[in-house]
Order: sequence, then structure tokens, then C-alpha cells
Amino acid sequence: MTALLSLDSGAGLLVGGLMLVFAEWLGQLLGLPLSLLRSTAAVNVLYGLYSGSLAAQALAGRRPSRIALRLLVWANAAWLPVCVGIAIAYWSATAWLGSGYFLGEGLFVGGLAWWEARVFLGGAASEGGEAGGSRA
Repeated sequence: MTALLSLDSGAGLLVGGLMLVFAEWLGQLLGLPLSLLRSTAAVNVLYGLYSGSLAAQALAGRRPSRIALRLLVWANAAWLPVCVGIAIAYWSATAWLGSGYFLGEGLFVGGLAWWEARVFLGGAASEGGEAGGSRA
């Protein structure tokens, strides 16, 4: 559990942090508005902090509540259509790289939502074992 939560947190913090630091350069490279990059970066950082708090709980030997884990899964699942919507809205000859980035991010977080739902909320995958029952 700790490893998956740490991966999730690290991805959000890394992507969000780098996007905030390099927003102007990325805006030119990706052909996307600075306001879009900064706002999605802020969402990534906030999400990374939330999932990091759950990872810290797990690391301390306390399993995060089922509600907290459901919120985590829901947030990842909800971000997928947001990313797809951004990719579609900004698709053009000049912003194809930016659209591709958001499609990739959407696929990544959609995959995380599926994996986390299986590990944290699903039947056999969450009953004991390294995948879901471990508190370390």
C-alpha cells in the first residue's frame, strides 16, 4: 500500500512542481496557455500532497480510512476526463504536443485509478498480502 501511495504522490508532486517551475517554457513548447498549465500544476501538487498524507499514514502503520482511499480513487478517475477534455479542446497544429501530454497524463491517472481501486477497494486483491493488506 505504501509503495503505491508513494508512487501516486510522487508523480503528482513531481509533475505539478516541474510544471509550476517551467510553466512559461512549457507553455511555448506545448502551445498551451500559461493559466492552464499553472492551474493543472496546482491541482497536481494538491493531489500529490493528499496522496502523500495517505502514504505517510500507511508508512506509520495506520491504514488510511476506506473513505479516504475512495476519494483518492475517485479523484484519479475524475482527472481522466478532464485531461481528455483539455486535449480535445486545445488540439491544433500548434498544440498537438500539449494535447498529447494531457492524453498521456489522463491515461496514467486512469490507470492509477483502476489499480488503486483494485488494490485498496477490490475483493481478493485487497485482502492481505503485499498488494493491499500490508501496512508497511
